[in-house]
Amino acid sequence: MTALFRLIGVGGVIAYRALFNWTTPAMFIGSLLVGPIFQLLFFAYLGRQLGVADDRFYIVGNAVLAASLSCVFGGTMAVANERRFGTLGHVLLSPRSRTAVFLGRVLPYAGNGLLIAVSTLTIGSLLLGLRMPVGALPALLLTLAVAALACGFFGLTLGAVGLRFRDVWVVSNVSVALLLLLTGVNVPAAGLPGWMRAVGEVLPITHAAQAAPAAVDRLRRAVAAPVTVGAAGPGEGPTGLRDAHRDARHCVDVLCALGKAGTAAGPADLGAFGLLFGPAGRERVAAFVQRTLGAVVDYDAQRGTELLRTVEAYFDADGSHVRAAAALFIHVNTLYQRIERITALLGEGWRTGEKALQLQLAVKLHRIVSFTDQHSG
Repeated sequence: MTALFRLIGVGGVIAYRALFNWTTPAMFIGSLLVGPIFQLLFFAYLGRQLGVADDRFYIVGNAVLAASLSCVFGGTMAVANERRFGTLGHVLLSPRSRTAVFLGRVLPYAGNGLLIAVSTLTIGSLLLGLRMPVGALPALLLTLAVAALACGFFGLTLGAVGLRFRDVWVVSNVSVALLLLLTGVNVPAAGLPGWMRAVGEVLPITHAAQAAPAAVDRLRRAVAAPVTVGAAGPGEGPTGLRDAHRDARHCVDVLCALGKAGTAAGPADLGAFGLLFGPAGRERVAAFVQRTLGAVVDYDAQRGTELLRTVEAYFDADGSHVRAAAALFIHVNTLYQRIERITALLGEGWRTGEKALQLQLAVKLHRIVSFTDQHSG
């Protein structure tokens, strides 16, 4: 057992020093530490300009992608450079366990990848002002470590495939480009064609790119959740208590959906929202929302855009383009582009008069419908 661990540990470190081309400080810092930061900033500012996603999406996604870079190329080098130096035959003919030998090759690259991912995550958060919940770090680090290890084995696979080619780096460079495009780290997967999403599902960091932001979001919601109180009643007997409990829970759902979490209300305090969401009015509300706002909702679902959020921010800012753009963390020019798309979907005049009032009501009702659907049961 000691010999096995020595083969994996010491043998892996020796192979790493001999086979990895980027161990010099200049190459390591420039290619693996600085390069991913500039890539992150490029996509984050491009995303702000186009309104594709928020900074958290790009910071976490590029941290996952940074973990893959050294692992994919390192795993490829672990095979290709053995062939280059004429030692691959000796490795394959060795009586030692090939699983242990190549596991030792992968582990240093996985450690490399984790270090680079943490560096990218930390520096990117500082530069772009993202506050990462401390409690999310263990799950985030585990996700990055698994992604790095998977990419290391992916790199070994590419190195083996590359033995059939004169230039193995063509294979690894194409694979890194596929990771950049198809795994959802810089381009939301919802906006990709179906066949691209299908290819992305089998690539090693796709699921890590989905799991890492989800872990951050879940913890952020958990630690920041305020106490919201719904009141109803009085009720007499089992049936009265059941109805009062249902009404109180309904009040909590409506308050949370309207962005008033942390407050208290009874049915009378909800005004029209409380009246519309009785059992008899549910279908009529859904039909009104679809008729008034359906084109925007469907467009967002198909394209992965945030036009509905833009409509809400525009009305919340009382029609001020500057304040609406600031609330969305986008450039004013991007806001104008979104408004043009919304106008193409809803028609002229949606920002004024009766149509504006209907849209504002539809936006609020849509939030309540979505919230109650997600939390029903």
